[in-house]
Amino acid sequence: MITPYIFSIVWRPIFDTSWVWLLLSLAAFAAGFAYSRVFETYKYKSLWLLILRLLSIAILAVILFGPSELLESESANRKGSLSVLADVSESMLTEDKSGRTRLQDVQEKWLSNDVLRRLDEEYDVQLFQFAEKPRRVGSATNGDNFRVAEGQDTFLVRSTTKVLSQMGRSKGKSQALLILSDGIDSENATVNRVGEMATAKGIGVHTAVFGSDSVTRDMAVVAAAKQDYLFPNESGSIVAKIYQVGFDAGRTILNVKQGADKQSIPIDFKNRGVVEVEIPVQHEQPGQYEYELSIKTLTGETEVANNVQSAFAKVQPRRMQVLLIEGAPFWDTKFIAQSLRQDERIELTQISQVNPRKRVTIVTRGDEKGGSVAAPKTKDDWSKYDVVIFGREIENLITAASAKELVDLYESSGINIVCSRGRPYGLDGPGRNVGVTLSAIEPVEWSGKTFSKCGIKLTVPGQITRWFAPTKMGLDVETALERLSGFSSGDVVKRPKTNARILAETVEGQGAGKPQPALVTATNGYGSFVTIAGEGFWRWSLLSDENQDLAGFYDTFWSNMVRWLVIGGDFEPGKKISLKLSKSSIRIGEELTVDVALKQAATGADPKLMVKYPDGKSKQVALTPVAGRSPRYQAKITATQDGVHTIQLDAPGILEDELSQKFSAYQLNVEKLNTTANPINLKLIADQSEGNFYKSDECEKFLKQVKLDAVAAKIPPKTVYVWDQAWLMTLLLILVGSEWILRKYTGLI
Repeated sequence: MITPYIFSIVWRPIFDTSWVWLLLSLAAFAAGFAYSRVFETYKYKSLWLLILRLLSIAILAVILFGPSELLESESANRKGSLSVLADVSESMLTEDKSGRTRLQDVQEKWLSNDVLRRLDEEYDVQLFQFAEKPRRVGSATNGDNFRVAEGQDTFLVRSTTKVLSQMGRSKGKSQALLILSDGIDSENATVNRVGEMATAKGIGVHTAVFGSDSVTRDMAVVAAAKQDYLFPNESGSIVAKIYQVGFDAGRTILNVKQGADKQSIPIDFKNRGVVEVEIPVQHEQPGQYEYELSIKTLTGETEVANNVQSAFAKVQPRRMQVLLIEGAPFWDTKFIAQSLRQDERIELTQISQVNPRKRVTIVTRGDEKGGSVAAPKTKDDWSKYDVVIFGREIENLITAASAKELVDLYESSGINIVCSRGRPYGLDGPGRNVGVTLSAIEPVEWSGKTFSKCGIKLTVPGQITRWFAPTKMGLDVETALERLSGFSSGDVVKRPKTNARILAETVEGQGAGKPQPALVTATNGYGSFVTIAGEGFWRWSLLSDENQDLAGFYDTFWSNMVRWLVIGGDFEPGKKISLKLSKSSIRIGEELTVDVALKQAATGADPKLMVKYPDGKSKQVALTPVAGRSPRYQAKITATQDGVHTIQLDAPGILEDELSQKFSAYQLNVEKLNTTANPINLKLIADQSEGNFYKSDECEKFLKQVKLDAVAAKIPPKTVYVWDQAWLMTLLLILVGSEWILRKYTGLI
């Protein structure tokens, strides 16, 4: 909408004014000459008619001279929007040659009261700080609220995209983002995503770099097991990362010790800031195995305490028990079973109703033969399994009473359930009875309708779930789903339940119409329920030539799902009490969470938790009860010593022996390890988003530029013809018409 800012008349003749005057003069002369000829006969009538003709000519004259009104747009008085994202990570406390910290330069040179006042004249300013994530700290009127972050990482790209996502598209006003940082990104993430997002929203991203390129010399090692746990004789690995600053051409030795076994691995940095090494592990017996890793000290290191760290490989005595029930076999069931059989960690029992008279049972890696295994009927039957996977028409294999036993188990002590092909039961007869029972714990309500072929894409919760983590899947799942076919068909979800999390949805405009839930999960604290709303994923195993790099994705998809369900729950396979640590390796000063859970309440149960520190001292840690249907406890432990800590759980009446786990604490702060400013990151962000790159002492240059940007963003005033009005055109028509009618009436025509 355009509203007047000021009112003034601007004359815009239709053509040259001399021609306008000539035409008007000729018209007036012609009118006078015409009526002068009949003046003697029609004295008064001709006079009035002449006046009407001259009024019409006068109005026409005004129109030809083009009187216009000057209008200014809303943007003339509307400020632009400027978000300022300031880095407050620990590297910003580095003192440079001036003896001042980088953060001091930010606050005094770029965020002083005078600078903020000048910015506020042109923009609505919002201030953010970031280290591991962005946090809003106020506006231009209160820029003193910055606090140094205590975290030990800087996520520059992640924080920038988060702030950009909160900014709307540029519509009629100037929008900009200013990043004040030393350019360090702990993830070494690519900045392309920032440029793409900023360009799509029409937001210019300006950057200013702080800090020098002076380099310290140091190394550090960080290690952790790649798998959450292994089974006897299963191959796994410890992933070690060796960081270096100032030793680009250096070489060192990584020494690995596990019990009496030792090995040495040469490390050649070759200008790499981080070298990653996978150390194979395999053990015959269950238990927790400690691996001590150390790197050989190099001359000139500033800190050697971070050259040693321990990592732990955990071996479980029991495979994951998976039951696959299929009442209407199809390709999906066949390929799911094949994928799960390839995983040595899974003992699979498959029961399929091939036709009304034939039932097939296949047991993989189990002691029992297929013929001796029946479809579960009681709670005890169901409790033998960690995960139950349903296909279609399961009423051909289980009854409503059996389904009720499964529901009771899910709600009391826990089990994991997966619907792999949409709605697992029919809508009529026995299927309806089974469905009514299972609906009490399903994460969705079914509409009874179906949809045709369509693709799927991850939601935000799906992008951050451990199941789809790139480190677990070996590739980017979001990109893989874009390239692979989605559902061949599926069942429409009427609505997800309140406790459900939608991890993936159908692609808009395809077979399902508007986006609808495609992959939904829910948990009750004991187990989880996963619903896949369609079928056709089996085609992921039959890849075209251009998608051969995705080979194995289908197998990993199902294997990771089972592992995610089993490990993500409270209890390890076959256990009735759990001791869980939030991490197996933490930095000194970081807090570790210890969770203790019992499947069922036990009379007189009073679990006690002890922590044994690296210096040999022990201390009891208070367990705080956590609300829930079954007994749960939690404790917090802050690491103050580097080295291996042992957590011991004693629960008389439940545990015959103490249950224990170890974790290691290490001294490593990547922020302090490498404090070298990285202007390249900031320059790339500015270049790719049509912004400008500045040095720390170029604030005045920035202020001048944003003032010019604000002026340029304003829509210039425009003029509109004031005669372009209905009433004026009506008046002209009346005058001309009246003259013609009167001339006709008086006999002059």
